Order: sequence, then structure tokens, then C-alpha cells
Amino acid sequence: MVNRVTVSAEALAELGEPTAEEQAMLERRRRFEQHGSGYRVQQSTRPQTVGFGLADSPAGQLAWIAEKVFVDLRYYHAVAKGGHFAALEQPAIFTEEVRAAFRAIEKR
Repeated sequence: MVNRVTVSAEALAELGEPTAEEQAMLERRRRFEQHGSGYRVQQSTRPQTVGFGLADSPAGQLAWIAEKVFVDLRYYHAVAKGGHFAALEQPAIFTEEVRAAFRAIEKR
């Protein structure tokens, strides 16, 4: 998951409006947060519950792995500037990298 950073309204306004393509990606992300992030929520509140199913059930383990294989898409690109807190240190570069990541996923 991408680091979440609080941004001032002024800084956000400087980025301009998202493109139609970016709006569509934001909508997909919203749907994922609403319908596809149950494991994250479960693990943040009761991690052992999921652990029992994974440890005690070969079918549960297989389902977990299969789901991750089919939905786990990754994007990686090295940039010249920025560090551990890239969003705070280089916000313009960070924003472009996040947008590029979603564009790459969209092409798949």
C-alpha cells in the first residue's frame, strides 16, 4: 500500500484536476477499499483468526495464495531524488510516480 500523507488544500490544488483516466483509477481504488480489502481489515483487528484458517486448512491456504497471485500487481521505478519519506521530500516526483504506477497497472 502506498504511504498516506496529509496534504494541504493549497498543495493539492497545485496538482490540478485528475484526468479522466486518473478519475477512473481513483474509482477502482475506492471500490477496492470498499470491497476488496477485507483481509487487511481483518488482519489489523484479529490477525490470528485468519492465521487459524491458513494453518489448519490446505484449501484455505490454496485460496489465499491463488487470490494473491491473481490480484497482486506491482510497479517499481527508481528515482534520482527522495528517500524513505519520498512523499514529503519530493512531492511532485512522488505524485508522478504514483500516477505512473496506476497507468502501468491500467495497461495490464
